[in-house]
Amino acid sequence: MWPERFQRLRQKMEPSAREQMLGAEELVLNETAHGNGAAVAAVLCANKKLVKLDLKGAKLTTEEVVMVVAAAPNRLHTLVLEGNDVDQRGMDELGQLLSMETSALMLDLKAAKVTDQGRNQDGLRLFCVGLHKNTTLTELCLVNNDIHAGGAQHIGEA
Repeated sequence: MWPERFQRLRQKMEPSAREQMLGAEELVLNETAHGNGAAVAAVLCANKKLVKLDLKGAKLTTEEVVMVVAAAPNRLHTLVLEGNDVDQRGMDELGQLLSMETSALMLDLKAAKVTDQGRNQDGLRLFCVGLHKNTTLTELCLVNNDIHAGGAQHIGEA
């Protein structure tokens, strides 16, 4: 069953655009995805060809990031979450994705509110566990986040 937001989005779209989104190998949604994390997750579940998802600047909440990452197929080669609110739970979910990932992956978390401070330490720690298990990550971008020396050390050791 499709989430209600996705149903509304589907109704607004032309049939050809809808079919193109569900069959695309690359999706660049950016601001289009703002407030539509559940719809993006639904597209990920339905699209069997997608290998690149770019959500740069989509302003997804932590809950939406968690939905999208949980729905991300293990065939994804590129996941861009730049400028979204990844937070602790998003890092948890990304750690799980990394531990199961079987294809080469580029992960862009530039300015994604990633931090190793306060309660977010657990999220970064779990992300590092997934990072350690992963053998296919080809590129990881964490610039413009709030990661201090201790967090950077954990990432480097992973």
